[in-house]
Amino acid sequence: MICVSIGNVSFKKCLDAVRKYELCELRLDQLKLGPEELKKVLYVGKELIACYRTNKLTKQARELLELAVNNGASYIDVDLNWSDSDRKKLLSLAKKKGAKVIMSYHNYKCTPSSQVLSGVLSKCSKLYPDVIKISCMSRSNKDNARLLGLLDQPNDLIVIGMGAKGRVTRLVAPMFGSFCTYASLDEKSKTAPGQLSVKEMENTCCSL
Repeated sequence: MICVSIGNVSFKKCLDAVRKYELCELRLDQLKLGPEELKKVLYVGKELIACYRTNKLTKQARELLELAVNNGASYIDVDLNWSDSDRKKLLSLAKKKGAKVIMSYHNYKCTPSSQVLSGVLSKCSKLYPDVIKISCMSRSNKDNARLLGLLDQPNDLIVIGMGAKGRVTRLVAPMFGSFCTYASLDEKSKTAPGQLSVKEMENTCCSL
């Protein structure tokens, strides 16, 4: 399953995208949407993931995520790096509103050792999310193999190797059980290093 990650586009383009695609991630840190615009996007969208990528959750970020969950977001992406209190508040709100939780871990520098990754999975699992997302910068095929190897466990999991070297993981992870893979709307609106566009993803997958 492809999740279309929407960021760095206009309100109209965002609106058109959520109408078209079954599963979309709203990168609220990159979309300049006012409260009423966000509500409209949530109203017309199908399955939507509310995401605000930041190391430290600000008041503005928390309010946007809460607005999204209160207005029908199917999923909320909660970063493992956020404070315990911020995580607990968002997890409680998600449970109250019936939104599913994606507990995510990002490492933009490297892919840690298997031991470290196992520890991350264990920490995420203890928070009882619906899906765990592990996204790391990949610099070698061994890094890719380490990430894909995480899929051999019972939790619903998303694994992503960021960067040019990790692009292969974006293509093959769903074949090995990853909950989904992320793609951008087009070349100009990519939201992460090494991300492919929806067109690139569909064309490449058809040729495999």
